[in-house]
Amino acid sequence: MGPPASQKCDPYAMGFEECESFLRGVEEAMGVENSGVLYALWEYPAQEADELGFREGDMVTILQKPDGVDWWWASLCGREGFIPNNYFGLFPKVRPKSLC
Repeated sequence: MGPPASQKCDPYAMGFEECESFLRGVEEAMGVENSGVLYALWEYPAQEADELGFREGDMVTILQKPDGVDWWWASLCGREGFIPNNYFGLFPKVRPKSLC
């Protein structure tokens, strides 16, 4: 699992506190706002029986977010399982259109 978004802020850069505060707010909002709904930014095939596989763009509902764990319990199309929380965002990913 990757680090939380708030750890992406450079502690030696100007504005570190603002960066960290903003990204912590985003982390808090994920799974809380939008009635617990998040969008998959990448595909993830389930690798264990208790995991929930999903495709890019799938809309999942977060049911539980255990403290200190990088896996959340979610539902998708009547199925439930653990999902890696760093695969999700508040909005679906928009692919840039080719200009050529």
